[in-house]
Amino acid sequence: MSKIKSWSYNMNTLSNTTRRFYLVVTILFCVSLLPAKSQENSNTMLKLIKSHYNLRARVLHVEKVNEARWVFSNNERYVGHFNLSGRTESSNLVLSNDTMFVSKRDTIICFNGKTGEKYWVEKYKNRSNGEMLNTKSNIILTDYRAFKGICKRTGKLVWTTEEYNIRTSKYNKQKDFLFLSKDSTTVGLDAASGEKKWEYKSSMPFYLLMTQNDFLIGKSKDTLLCISINSKKIIWKYKEEYFDSVTACGDNIVVRNRNDSILKLNIENGNILSKEFMKYDRNWIDIILTQKGYVKKRMGQKGISLAGKKLDKPKWTYEFPNNETLNVPINKPIGSDEKNLYISTEQGKLRAINLKNGKMLWEFDTYSHVTSNIVIGDGVLYLVNVTGQVIAIDANLKDGVQKWTNFRDR
Repeated sequence: MSKIKSWSYNMNTLSNTTRRFYLVVTILFCVSLLPAKSQENSNTMLKLIKSHYNLRARVLHVEKVNEARWVFSNNERYVGHFNLSGRTESSNLVLSNDTMFVSKRDTIICFNGKTGEKYWVEKYKNRSNGEMLNTKSNIILTDYRAFKGICKRTGKLVWTTEEYNIRTSKYNKQKDFLFLSKDSTTVGLDAASGEKKWEYKSSMPFYLLMTQNDFLIGKSKDTLLCISINSKKIIWKYKEEYFDSVTACGDNIVVRNRNDSILKLNIENGNILSKEFMKYDRNWIDIILTQKGYVKKRMGQKGISLAGKKLDKPKWTYEFPNNETLNVPINKPIGSDEKNLYISTEQGKLRAINLKNGKMLWEFDTYSHVTSNIVIGDGVLYLVNVTGQVIAIDANLKDGVQKWTNFRDR
């Protein structure tokens, strides 16, 4: 007669999370074997277990918030912070004069950027993590499902319009119009009232890339088009088989092609002002235009480089220490001003890099990685980390930057 083999498992070798998972699975299995009446009592027990874990999650979050506060306050560049509710995977920041707007899914918070004083908090139904635009009178929440105009002063809804399957949306400051591109139709909405004031229909699908002054720049198949807002006529065309992005550069535009050539075009007539080529390098995956030149991100995001006059020869290269990796939130630009580039890593470090020589000027521990765009105003950087803190950081350490005095959770 063969012996039945016994077995055991050392639970101490498992992490706390794994142990909790096995515990819950075991309880659910046992409940499924009970009679119906017993299951009613067991359902009550499961609700208590669920509430216990929810409470534990909240306690852990509070512990993280308190720890983050201690980390921030030990840096001389710390201006202040306040806490959003819970983990923040994605958020948007807009600075209008001294007023800051922070969006987190269906919620917008408005506060004073200099003092940290909160003005208002409003929630808006059925909104995902779309872009937030700053117009003359309103904040516009963009979404592929709906667009909302929010009063800057009160946070109340001024107008809303539903436009489904919008491909792109761009704001023109000179006209105070919000342009929406959908298939072969592009419309312009008055940013103050939401009324449709402008419409253009093309024979081919038109993808809006940018708008500046009196012009809309977009692509239709393999052709770059410039359309006059006033006359609704095509001003010029530029045919390029592979172009990747279009960026404003003063009164001109910079077009990057997928074959690693960069063109500078006159926005008024489409004439080529310059054309430069980069040597193909599979280690470089992205190029960003700054006021000092083109910054390139490396494959695996282990470093960045500033291209020189000959784009294939960098002026400088900055490699991240300790195997850190560059953190660029989805659809969020890298922060930069006239002198510095502000980059964050997945390991929760914010660094200021001198655009002239690529040297690191200072470092700030953001506790967890950044999930928002980095906004710069009057020498102060604003950002949001994944733990849910809106942080203000002194970039210059000059006199006049007011420290926030209220650090309570808000």
